Amino acid sequence: ELYLPQQKTTIPFSSYEAGKLLEGNGNPTAPDYNSLADYSFSTNGVVELRLPWLLIRAKNPSQKEFIGDIYTDGQTASKFVEDIYIGTLFVDKEGKVTDSFPAIDEGKLEKLEAFTWENWDEVQSVERLKKSYYIIQELFKTTD
Repeated sequence: ELYLPQQKTTIPFSSYEAGKLLEGNGNPTAPDYNSLADYSFSTNGVVELRLPWLLIRAKNPSQKEFIGDIYTDGQTASKFVEDIYIGTLFVDKEGKVTDSFPAIDEGKLEKLEAFTWENWDEVQSVERLKKSYYIIQELFKTTD
């Protein structure tokens, strides 16, 4: 809980599991598209993963800058990296590990592969209209 002394109010504790990923289809042209999807499995065994930069503590991904040790260096702490390493654990509803990538060997993930990217100064993007655009467009056509 959080006590606000000026208001003399206590706000009850609440939490949100920020690391829980949602399975779904991130392809906007697919009939089962879900814009909130974080990962998907393809029929050829590929896992597509979409993570928000801040979830992995990226401050400025264009320059490979991540949040540093704020306890030692304060709120503006930064750390620059060359690579990041990702592994996955698949767990069932009881929390038991059912699979992993890379494989688990003697209780530890085997060597993770490095992922790196080129620094950038300008974001490259492709604009697209969401489905809701056309719904709003029709609504405004009927409104006087």
